[in-house]
Amino acid sequence: YVVACTFTPVRNSDAAQEIRVENSHTGYYLTITIPDDVVTLAVDSIPTGQLASAATSINVKTNSPNGYKLYLSTASSTDNNMYKDGDASTATMGYFSPVAGSPSSPAKLGQNNWGFTLTEQTTPVPADDAVWSAVPLLNNQVQLAEASSANIPDGTNYPIYYGIKANTTLPDGSYSTTVTYTALSEGVNLPTMQDFTSAECDALSVNQSLWLNDSRDGKQYRITKMADGHCWMNQNLALDGTDEYGNVRTLTPNDSNVTINRTFPDGVDIANGTTSEYDTAQIYTANQNNTTTDCGSYAYCVTSSEPYGNLYNWNAATATVGLQATTGTVTESVCPKGWRLPDNTGDFSFANLMGKYSLPTTNMTNGSAVQTVQQAPLNFPLVGSYNNSSVNQTRSANYWSRTVNVSNTNYAYLLYFSSVSGDFYPQSSFYKYYGFSVRCVFGGQPDEIMQNFTAAQCSALAESTTTVDNRKTMIDSRDGKFYKISKLADGNCWMTSNLALDGMDGLGVKRTLTTADSNVTTNRD
Repeated sequence: YVVACTFTPVRNSDAAQEIRVENSHTGYYLTITIPDDVVTLAVDSIPTGQLASAATSINVKTNSPNGYKLYLSTASSTDNNMYKDGDASTATMGYFSPVAGSPSSPAKLGQNNWGFTLTEQTTPVPADDAVWSAVPLLNNQVQLAEASSANIPDGTNYPIYYGIKANTTLPDGSYSTTVTYTALSEGVNLPTMQDFTSAECDALSVNQSLWLNDSRDGKQYRITKMADGHCWMNQNLALDGTDEYGNVRTLTPNDSNVTINRTFPDGVDIANGTTSEYDTAQIYTANQNNTTTDCGSYAYCVTSSEPYGNLYNWNAATATVGLQATTGTVTESVCPKGWRLPDNTGDFSFANLMGKYSLPTTNMTNGSAVQTVQQAPLNFPLVGSYNNSSVNQTRSANYWSRTVNVSNTNYAYLLYFSSVSGDFYPQSSFYKYYGFSVRCVFGGQPDEIMQNFTAAQCSALAESTTTVDNRKTMIDSRDGKFYKISKLADGNCWMTSNLALDGMDGLGVKRTLTTADSNVTTNRD
């Protein structure tokens, strides 16, 4: 289990924050509690630098028989400076930078430095010879503590001290950053992506993350509740076309976003020398662990340690169904069960997601957007693409949607951006045979199909009001589209958006309504 708590060391607060993750199958839990969601360091700066420190504590408890490890990092994967009012745009005015020390080699605070230590410091003024460590970036967490066995019911308190040294070159005001505590229970399986529910997604706050396990291959992914209200994979899919024994992988409705078993053809994992093709599913796996560690001269590149994941042609991304698609959307994919490829437009699209973070929703050149989308909370790395026997890592990125470009059915829509040109295209399209990244969005599990919803479930659903949103996300089994359902004041359950069922299915075949899936008494073409 992974649990993360954040606080900003700036101002006073007595609000406690507790996040708890429970697995209904095993009953194991892991809890972090902090007494204050903010920590204040007050200092009257002097020309030669004035020291100040403040303390907080982290309480961790679990009933996991294997204990846990506790980690610390900033909330950002790219920046661990402390800016005025927490706003990086004020950097020209000056800021607190991390101390040069680390836990293995702590150092004294330099001018306008900040850091942490687990060793008690005098408050508010620590000793001049006190040594400190920098709080590392999100993807390079430092271990604070370890427990080898369960320690309930009271847990263990871990004191931690934050220190600064300020001189008069910085303007007066409040300087802040956010740090993240992460507790990992080792030896206990994470909850799976396949068992994740809408209720669990709804319970997360915006930009809150947790880790889930893909039951198909045991790989773990960070997932995040985004500002569009949906839970997204916060890392790229890395499922291979073959299993650990080298057998060609079969996706099943029990573990994947498919309606029947879908088996990848032989040779699905591309090796150098293989020509890109439309008519076979191809996955390039060789760059799975690569990261953008050096931006070089690329103008809009952000250094990142996010894993690349695999590259999939559109036929592989759509679980071999996309080859036949000539119109509309493909409702099956290589994503885990309950997860799906984004749409090109609408509620579950890249464009809608970007708009919720004040990024462009239509294609344009915008270098600032290219930089923002690479950073937390979105974390889209510059993966490049696969084409004609090689990976093209020109510091660009491409992420498949599930929508065919009906103007050119050899193309499918995608999110594209480039750190070279600054192009930011949330509604781009390109050849289906290219290998691009897959980022899945959570849509709901099969027990939330509209056709399976019962009167008893409607009766049990809490009413939605102007101040309380108790809507439920449900799937129309006929085309995989999603709708919000509310119980309203009349006691009935209503769709809260208009029906969007097409007359043709995703393969261009005329749709037939059946008694099993539609409000008809006999089959209707």
